[in-house]
Amino acid sequence: MASQIEKLKSKANDTFSEENYDEAINLYTQAIALDGNNHYLYSNRSAAYIKAYKYKEALKDAEQCLKLKSDFVKGYSRKGAALLLLKRYKEAINTYEEGLKIDPNNEVLFNDLETARKAATKGSKTDVIVVCSSSKFLFEKICEAGGKSVLASYKSQFKKSPNSVISVQADGELASKKIYFLSWTADADTSILRESIEKFVSDAFEKAVEENQQSIAFPAIGCGQFGCSIDLVAQTMIREAHRKQQEHDISVTFVIQPERTDIYDEFQNQIQLLEAEISPTNLKTMSATVKKGVIEIEQGNIIKQKVDVIIGTSSSVFLRQAITEAAGSEVEKAYKKELKSHPNSTLIAVSSGALSCKQIFFVQWEPNDDEEILRQSIIDLISTVVQNMISHKFTSVAFPAIGCGLHGCSTQIDTEKRLYHGCPEQAASLIMEDCFNRSFAGVNGTVYGFGVYFSSNASYSHGYTRPNSNGERCMFMARVLVGKTTKGNSSMKTRPLGFDSTTDEKHIFVTYHDAQAFAEYLITYK
Repeated sequence: MASQIEKLKSKANDTFSEENYDEAINLYTQAIALDGNNHYLYSNRSAAYIKAYKYKEALKDAEQCLKLKSDFVKGYSRKGAALLLLKRYKEAINTYEEGLKIDPNNEVLFNDLETARKAATKGSKTDVIVVCSSSKFLFEKICEAGGKSVLASYKSQFKKSPNSVISVQADGELASKKIYFLSWTADADTSILRESIEKFVSDAFEKAVEENQQSIAFPAIGCGQFGCSIDLVAQTMIREAHRKQQEHDISVTFVIQPERTDIYDEFQNQIQLLEAEISPTNLKTMSATVKKGVIEIEQGNIIKQKVDVIIGTSSSVFLRQAITEAAGSEVEKAYKKELKSHPNSTLIAVSSGALSCKQIFFVQWEPNDDEEILRQSIIDLISTVVQNMISHKFTSVAFPAIGCGLHGCSTQIDTEKRLYHGCPEQAASLIMEDCFNRSFAGVNGTVYGFGVYFSSNASYSHGYTRPNSNGERCMFMARVLVGKTTKGNSSMKTRPLGFDSTTDEKHIFVTYHDAQAFAEYLITYK
């Protein structure tokens, strides 16, 4: 048996070197079935899983490797790499540090540790932290975290120019380059208060521009001891920041105390109101990153798109003619020949001719007055295209807005809401990798249906979080397509016919499709 295991391992190693990672995984798995206590096999399979982009499986194998042999340094390297790719930076850093305790001179582990630290810093660091020096609590907390050098520098500059923006080099535990101290005082007069908040934001922005900073973080001034109107503060700060962003390309973050969900909710509400006011009619392109790809909506001419595949449909004579005329007569002849030979084919692929794409797919599709049939036909069309793209190893495609012209199909947009989803840290890592897939169905209950649960009430979602070893909890703010919704019950395994989601008719929404929700923000708090 030992010789058989060695043969499988050797063959797997060779296959790995040839970059055939799936086959390598298969061979390592066969070897592990014969010897489940071989830490080398788990380590090697972990490396293959990483190359195959299967980071959760890689982590599981690395942990099993270390369970079998806790002083195996390469196991720490594998585990750290998997954690790093899963963006679990703190755990990756701890893993590399544990490995270095065993082998302090291991250069690979040392370099990997530096990479993890930089990744963690990049993920959380902002160039500038803005501090309202009038807030005793915030001022003391920042100076405490920054150490003596921050306080000393502040005092020195304050003596020279007490009314200006005081820019101090960050130090200690502060994850920024600079700290800006600005004095600010609340006022009972609403108009004066609004002007003072605008000046606070504007002055900090101008200083950041002067120092060539790229990102800035503001506190929600006036919402604590000063007791200012939360909606006025949120509205004024967000709109002034947006106005300044039209002049200067600087990233803005508003930092809210974790327990002040009322402030957080109002800031989020004001952002949504601002977004609604900004007319999209002048936008030529909008895009959203989803898992491993990007969905882009563009106003333009489909034949000019620089993608691998351009889509035409049998239902649009105008579109088909426009594509074939631009591509050239040879393409038109090829299409007609294929159509004559395969009149019932759902998809006809022809060369691109004079177009910049690699191929043109003409898809059989017809509209339908029945909304459910229409919806399914569009899903089937996209599925057919994607399957053919995979087989041809294409990575980008341009679709026309089918049925929206002469056929007059509805262009109604699914109702989207920003909702909360509380969960343990481990689940958060999985969601960041695979979004809210069906494996999370029923995790937060089944009272209103067996799906993935969201709530518009952050306090409610907080009840489903769990503190980690550091006392930190995880909650997502997600973009959820609730669409047409109805009252749910525990017997519902899928969405009811004619509806897209279920609800308690108050604040809970349940989704039943993987693509219905997108994790927009992960909120970590204590």
